[in-house]
Amino acid sequence: MNRRNFLHRASAGTIGLGSLQLLGSKAWADQDCHNKEQDKDKGFHFVVASVPINGSMGATDRLLFWGDGTFDEDGVEGGGKFDHWQRTGVFPAPIVSSGKWKAKEFVSFVLPTITAPGDPEATHGPFQGGILTLKADFYPKGQPKIKDVVLEIVCNLGPAGASTPGKDEGVYTTFQGVAFGPGPGGAGITIFDA
Repeated sequence: MNRRNFLHRASAGTIGLGSLQLLGSKAWADQDCHNKEQDKDKGFHFVVASVPINGSMGATDRLLFWGDGTFDEDGVEGGGKFDHWQRTGVFPAPIVSSGKWKAKEFVSFVLPTITAPGDPEATHGPFQGGILTLKADFYPKGQPKIKDVVLEIVCNLGPAGASTPGKDEGVYTTFQGVAFGPGPGGAGITIFDA
């Protein structure tokens, strides 16, 4: 999905991406200024709008969130913000919960099942496709912390010819009893540093 289609689909879902601060955020702006010896091996970056999938309850629920961080087999660092809301046709849309999340535990990183001949690492320039699974704690404002939320971050890197059939680009998670993913009506941009 190209950026224009993502923004169009996201705005059609009444998300209001015009206020996204991620693109100019300190996390991304400082990425090149870090001492690379202190960073983890790879980086993750995403902005996604997820919808209920697999017949999950909560048909009107939506999850808009972003994340940024670093990871390797020894651990993960990073986090972002989230907004769990309901699509009711009333504006502003009702908020179920919103706040910050923090990466807690590295679970796995696997390469896409389809890669281009001669590029088994699914790389293209400074980027790499794959699936990162991690655990995170979510901190909704005015509500108790939600511990050990599993995030499955999928990057199908088109320019590298890399993809995992059955896994669309985006973030899969079960959050507050609803299974979310990049199904119909969802959208997302995800990327890993090679």
